[in-house]
Parts: sequence; C-alpha cells; structure tokens
Amino acid sequence: MNKQKAFTLMELMVAIAILVIFVGMMAPMIKSLTDSNKKTQDMSDLDINIGRTIDVYKRAVRSSQVLEGNNWIITRTGIYLTNSITGNTKASTATATAIVINVPKEVSTTSNSFVDEKVIFYYDSTSRRVMLNSTTTTGTSATITTSNPVELVKNVQTASFGYSNNVVTIYMRIQTDRNNANRFREIRDSAVTRINFDN
Repeated sequence: MNKQKAFTLMELMVAIAILVIFVGMMAPMIKSLTDSNKKTQDMSDLDINIGRTIDVYKRAVRSSQVLEGNNWIITRTGIYLTNSITGNTKASTATATAIVINVPKEVSTTSNSFVDEKVIFYYDSTSRRVMLNSTTTTGTSATITTSNPVELVKNVQTASFGYSNNVVTIYMRIQTDRNNANRFREIRDSAVTRINFDN
C-alpha cells in the first residue's frame, strides 16, 4: 500500500508565514509604484490643462476687437484688467487678478451683425483655481455672471494677468504636490493683440 505524502500543519503554517512576509515586503513597493503613477498622471493632466489654458487665452487675445458703440469704462478698448470677478471695474494697476477680453460674436451671417462677447479669465483665490467665464451683451451692460464658470487650472497658489503696449501676459504659480506647498511650478506666457487699443 502506497503512502500519500501530505503537508503537515507545521509546514502549512510556515508556508503561510512566508507568504505573509512576502506580501508585507511587496506592499510598500506596490504603494510606491501606485503613488508614482498617480504623480505622473497628475503632472500629465496639469500639462494638458496648462496647454489648453494658454491656447484659449492666446486665441481670445488674437481675436479681440474694440467694444463697438460702448462707452462703458473707456471709449475704445477690447482688453482691460480688473480685480472684480464680475469684470465691471477697470483696474488702474499694471497687473490684476482678472482680465476681460472682448471677442465679437456673429449673430447673423446674412447681415454680418456682431455683438460684444466679453470673455473673462480670472483667479479665484477661494477655490485656488484659474477660471473662465463669458457674457454676450448688445448694450453698455457688461457685468459677467459667475453662474457657469469653466475651470481651467486647479491648485493655483497665485495668478495674475497683465496688459501693456498690446502685450497681454499670464502668470500662474501652481502647486504640483498637494502634500507640499513648497513644490510648485511657475508658468509665464504672453500674447500680442492684432490691433491697437487705447488703454
């Protein structure tokens, strides 16, 4: 009669102990890889968001036009700085937390009629985000509502916009590690308007 070999209870306990030790040693490595992948993905998403923001910003600046028949704030302007989230107070400083850009919107292709569409890029210090909003007006009213803002970049420590001699600038200081405020990235870019604005 053949004897079948089987694991003893002691052998099973040793095997389980070895398995537990192995898993315990692998867990930090797996967590480290997961964290590394998450950071890489976050940086990739940040690069995409920054690229899109700069692209939209430059397109708006290049498409800007004079506010037609609108003597609100200043007679001839298509771009102006403001520190108001509603964009209805022109800033007297060289840089501000928001910028309003007038990008005319065609309302009728048959009569070639346009209305002023004001696009505002602004820094929301409460949510620490750079946002985008707009409004279309036909009169002198230009209050920009904040009901449907679009988030452009998050985790922004500070941001500012500038406008001088037809050069429009954007600056953002972005926290790249949510657990460390000292890890950040600075973004500076500029665009040039196609027409001369009085400012």
